[in-house]
Amino acid sequence: MKEKLKKIFNIDFFAICIFSILLLSNVFYYKFGAIDELWNFSDIYKMYNGYSIYKDINIITTPLFWYIGKLIFTIFEPNYLFFRVYNFIIYFSLLYLIYCIFKKLKIEKINSLIYTLIIYMFVYETIGAGANYNCLAVVFYLFGIFILLKTDVNKWYISYLQGIITFIIFITKQNIGIYYLIASFIMCTIMAFNNKSIKKEVVFFIKQIITFFILCFIFMLILIVQNNLDSFINMCLLGINEFASNNINIEISVITLLIITIIGLTMSVIIIKLKSADNKIKVNNIKILPFVIMCIPISFPLFNKYHVYLSSILGIILLIYNLDKLIVVELIDRKKIKTIYIVAIIIITIYNAIFLILNNIKYYKSLNTYINPYYGSMITNEQIENINNICEYIKQNEQDRIDVKIISYTSNLYMNILNKNNGILDLPFYGNLGKDGDQGIINVISSMNNVKILIQKDDKLFFQESQKVRNYIKQNLKYEGEIEGFLIYSK
Repeated sequence: MKEKLKKIFNIDFFAICIFSILLLSNVFYYKFGAIDELWNFSDIYKMYNGYSIYKDINIITTPLFWYIGKLIFTIFEPNYLFFRVYNFIIYFSLLYLIYCIFKKLKIEKINSLIYTLIIYMFVYETIGAGANYNCLAVVFYLFGIFILLKTDVNKWYISYLQGIITFIIFITKQNIGIYYLIASFIMCTIMAFNNKSIKKEVVFFIKQIITFFILCFIFMLILIVQNNLDSFINMCLLGINEFASNNINIEISVITLLIITIIGLTMSVIIIKLKSADNKIKVNNIKILPFVIMCIPISFPLFNKYHVYLSSILGIILLIYNLDKLIVVELIDRKKIKTIYIVAIIIITIYNAIFLILNNIKYYKSLNTYINPYYGSMITNEQIENINNICEYIKQNEQDRIDVKIISYTSNLYMNILNKNNGILDLPFYGNLGKDGDQGIINVISSMNNVKILIQKDDKLFFQESQKVRNYIKQNLKYEGEIEGFLIYSK
């Protein structure tokens, strides 16, 4: 009986419990607002309500993340609670994969757990952005590396499996899929020259890339059947240049993390070059290093905490692995460090368990205080009042046969309640507007009649919104007043 309990309640079991407690104490308690979480939720909510991806909604990434979200809404309920469940699943998968990668690198389980918790401290701030295609793509990216480490690459199916994984990453976020493919090519090239097995590595990569292209071809056929290929190309490909050139944003706070990543890369290159380095450590570095390098562009062009933290995860894994094998194992007393790790894990777990209980007490609300679909969103009474006032204003104007459009990053706050969709007007960001860019919005406005347009006050303008569009509205439409922080213009 004791042995059975030991098998069940092992470190893997406690890792699952700890990851669950960490995420449950955070995922469901972030403030509600017009941020990434709202924008991604809104697109999935619109898809659930019958609007088509790309044709009706200006989504600029490949569709897997969105279809999974739609499936969750269809099976359960289309609200914030289950969108945050989606976020929980993504981040739990991320943490557990990191833990499994450390184990696969032959790091002790207790060390693997504490190293995963160290990385959690870096990614903690990204959780508030909600369920996101970038994080989901990184999960699949890490899964691909786990397979490379876990399985004998000589097995016939691994190259095909890598092709499938590459496609899954691509269908989640197109650029990250391409980065993974490039990293695979670099890895195969290094392995070929390092092991003098050029033919084997070339065949491996050819099988991978053929599998990837076959699946991409099938995806394109599906888009053609759906009569959605042109819209997909317009949204996901033709607006890329505008997104990259107009959204460059660098936060000083992420420079430290970039330096850590560079240190890790340098250390890895030295290990690969050292003839005296352990062969297994060297091989693991050769396998992982190209993927670390190709993670770096994930940050571009938004070098903010969210993107840099996600792009640095694999680099931190590699750095910790090398430090563990070269320093921790050799220089530090394993019994002492194990005791320290266990105490640290207990403290972290108890702290977050208390935090989880207090959050449930603090934020509990009866069902009737929520606006559906924002059930589970931690929405405040002030926000509810704001939403009700704007929605009522829109309804009153519609009774007078006047259409009201909101051109703002906050537009979806109100459109979700009204079950409306205004295409590019609901998320008027650089890069989200297709090939016509902000001129496309101006063309839409110029074709409108008997309409009122609401835009944010100047002091509330979001950096990704077009100043050109605002100037056009101010110069060509009639100013009527203000409501709830919006300027009202009519035509």
